Amino acid sequence: MKNKIKNFDKIKSSIADDSKKNEKNIFNSIADPILIIDKEHNILDVNSTFLSLVGRNKNRLIGKKCYEIVHGTYKPIEGCPTCKLLEIGNKETCEIYHPGLKKHLLVSSSPILEKGSIKRIVHHIKDISEVKKTEEKYRSIVESSLEGIWQIDNKGITTYASHRMSEILGYSVNEMLGKNFMEFMDKKAKEEAIKLEKQIKKEQKAFKKKKK
Repeated sequence: MKNKIKNFDKIKSSIADDSKKNEKNIFNSIADPILIIDKEHNILDVNSTFLSLVGRNKNRLIGKKCYEIVHGTYKPIEGCPTCKLLEIGNKETCEIYHPGLKKHLLVSSSPILEKGSIKRIVHHIKDISEVKKTEEKYRSIVESSLEGIWQIDNKGITTYASHRMSEILGYSVNEMLGKNFMEFMDKKAKEEAIKLEKQIKKEQKAFKKKKK
């Protein structure tokens, strides 16, 4: 009986070891740099991608402050997502430009909870430099266009206006952002827009009924 218990304990131990190895392999296979830190910003673990990013040996990172290694500072940077997470308890994300790496990064901090309290924090870093280049290229094309470009959301609120569009309407871009597009229309144009909106809603309603 004792031998059976010993064998069972060995099997359980072997399964646990295999599980830990698999978790570690998954952690190190993630393409983005990841750190596990505590509430004092001390590094507890990092994946292989992070080691490649900073060019350091893992043993020299454990116990160091994450901001010291990532940003080369003696305290958290302004807008640090981990600081915000510790204030409100939820996942936080921010975009930063890292002058040392010359990269635009999307940085997020997610809590690991134990019994409802934050025990550790997953710090995820994603390189979005190519995305930012594309955005800047698109914005450059849009801003150099001779045509006015005006973007609104589904509630009619202005989310983007090119400088050419603001010149056409006689307002600054800042005056347009966050405003309903109808605020920039004269009385006759507003009446036409409201009439068109009602017609579209009526047609959408009829289309939905047909589908049923």
